[in-house]
Amino acid sequence: MQKERIETIFKWNFYLSIVFIMALSALNHFLYELLPVGVIAVFAPVSESIAEHLKIVFYPILLWWCLTFVFFKKSKGLLPSKWFSGAFTSAFLSICLLTTLCSTLFFALGATKDSLVLHILIEVVTIFVSQWTGYHVYKYSKGRVGVLVALGVISAVSAILMAAFTFGVPNAPLFFAP
Repeated sequence: MQKERIETIFKWNFYLSIVFIMALSALNHFLYELLPVGVIAVFAPVSESIAEHLKIVFYPILLWWCLTFVFFKKSKGLLPSKWFSGAFTSAFLSICLLTTLCSTLFFALGATKDSLVLHILIEVVTIFVSQWTGYHVYKYSKGRVGVLVALGVISAVSAILMAAFTFGVPNAPLFFAP
């Protein structure tokens, strides 16, 4: 009975995360236009490039996992090493998926970069797969601290690189606005 209850809670958490992250992503997309401050540029896209759009999924996903941990760690008995392994997996996978989908569709297959529907579809697929994978990691991982540290370092390096590339844009198609 307890296991079924936890499964139901995680299913609702998963579906709510998709809605929350999509809403926060939409807000994040326009945040720098509303508040053009350097510190905002670290977390929100400053151009329409694919590289800048990685921030649209990366930070809302991390925020979702952190907030749910803070609110539910005691009542649901969440294990920090397993929870944040799932969080870092989801966040890093989101930037990998978004880069791969956009590069494949826009550069390799020549899809129109102006299609709002295609951009939203890419974001939905990215968030759905990333979140599902993150919850899968939480559910089935052993909670090893070494894995958590490695995933945390990968996510931190990703965040640092996104910030650095905002202010020092490399000369590559991924970093140019269409």
